[in-house]
Amino acid sequence: VSQASLTKAFAPATISQGGVSTLSFTLTNGAGNPAQSGINFTDTLPANVVIAGTPNITSSCPSGTGVVTAAAGAGAITVTGATMNAAQASCTVTVDVTSNTVGVYANTNAGNISATQRVTTAGVNATLTVQALPTLTKAFSPTTVGVGQNSVLTFTISNPAGAPARTGLTFTDTLPAGA
Repeated sequence: VSQASLTKAFAPATISQGGVSTLSFTLTNGAGNPAQSGINFTDTLPANVVIAGTPNITSSCPSGTGVVTAAAGAGAITVTGATMNAAQASCTVTVDVTSNTVGVYANTNAGNISATQRVTTAGVNATLTVQALPTLTKAFSPTTVGVGQNSVLTFTISNPAGAPARTGLTFTDTLPAGA
């Protein structure tokens, strides 16, 4: 019997710090699509990437989400005992992940996949890019005024070098009492 094969991908592959990406694991059935059972693997996430506060675990495999272990804030996703029906071409397991640290994170077969059973993992690679958030600063000019005089409050939003164009940015600033 040909074993199922595994691929994985981040969607989106680029997020802002603290954003969420869905890591998808796709199991593709072997030649002739025989029934499969006992499919196991563990994906240890790269340093600084963790399972999101709400993991949103899904599975289109007949074994369901009960075979997926992915605790919020943890650094590993474990699938134990996944199954595929006869004539089933593929199924997918998804888990939401996040990172607060800017960087490019390679999630590879050799460095991150372990505890495999009844699954082929050759060439299983995915990359997540985490970009810095824009920064907001504010300043009064002049900083000191007399009673009844005016000062201009300026807000500056800075987008880090190499970051994508940003739209829809919002913020609220509550002025001090008496201002």
